[in-house]
Amino acid sequence: MAGREQRLEVRLIDGARMVAKIGDHEVSIDLQEKLGGTDSAPSPTELFMTSIAACKLFYAYRFLSRRGVATNGGTSTITWESNKKAVEVAKVQLEMPEGVDPELVEGCLKMVRACFVTASIEADMKIEAALK
Repeated sequence: MAGREQRLEVRLIDGARMVAKIGDHEVSIDLQEKLGGTDSAPSPTELFMTSIAACKLFYAYRFLSRRGVATNGGTSTITWESNKKAVEVAKVQLEMPEGVDPELVEGCLKMVRACFVTASIEADMKIEAALK
């Protein structure tokens, strides 16, 4: 069963600098100077890590806000280690401004683990590329 096809476009604009057109939004992308960029915007890897951190925070928000927990000001901090080929490990630390009742922590973490972005990665998502 095929899923719903979605689309976005990333365009090179100057050297390694790029802009992603995502619906009505544009996101700048660049690489560090040592990789040929100008470091004027987040790198693809940083955006990838941002997607994981944001997804985890959204799932925590969804779980906690439905239980009356204050979530405005909540944060998701991600740290990662990588080698020259790939990110090897990423760790996400979530924090809510007023803390979380210990009785809700395990349920919240269960929901956070179901994040769509990491579920896609862990499901061995197939990535195909073509050049014309």
